[in-house]
Amino acid sequence: IDGQLTLYCHHNVDSINDFFVNFDETTGSTIELAVPANVYNSIFATVNAGTTEIIGLSADVVDLELNAGELIFAAPEGTVTPNLYAELNAGNCELYNAASEVFELSMRAGNMDIYGLSGNGEIEVSAGNMTANFAKLDGDINVEVNAGNVDLNFPEDISAQIECEASAGEISIDHGHEDEKLTDSDTLVINGGTYGIICDITAGGINITDNVKIRTAPAVPATPAGPAAVQSAVTTMTYVTS
Repeated sequence: IDGQLTLYCHHNVDSINDFFVNFDETTGSTIELAVPANVYNSIFATVNAGTTEIIGLSADVVDLELNAGELIFAAPEGTVTPNLYAELNAGNCELYNAASEVFELSMRAGNMDIYGLSGNGEIEVSAGNMTANFAKLDGDINVEVNAGNVDLNFPEDISAQIECEASAGEISIDHGHEDEKLTDSDTLVINGGTYGIICDITAGGINITDNVKIRTAPAVPATPAGPAAVQSAVTTMTYVTS
């Protein structure tokens, strides 16, 4: 494809349950996919090059994989995604409105920034830099860092018990009145310790702060002019190759 391709969805909002998106080896193109605003069963996206933006879509399962390039995902404001999975192998990934019931975030290289995160979750970092900004702490979190750096930014009113396993690397706490570094087998209780934050680090760094960064999600792009059958209430996914 050389140029721009716009795909319009003519289906009734109840007739699409799943999206599978895989863009690869598409050069110099812009692809816009406008679909009805709806809560889908699942959204699976694999990105191997270029820039992909998935804006304003929600699903019971969101499963994202980035192998190169850039991926931006933004659920509608106020959405709680039941299952959120994101795997970053290279490139840059941004997740907005990332409130979830269960999340799994992993990265082997690159940069990942998350905004509005919540839920029970797993974070695994083998290399690269991750910044997770939490809207609240309402579940247990396991963090494993083998290399790289992870910043976990929580509101001041969280109730957490932080437990550390560290063979190397550094775990720094700068949250509320707490300002210290933790080593292997250390435990720190904040505001009663309702939820567990388990930190396992073999190299790199984990920083736990109250410096929560809030960023507004990208706006849903205007729906391009198209056939009259296209519904007015749509969300748009855009893929732009470099």
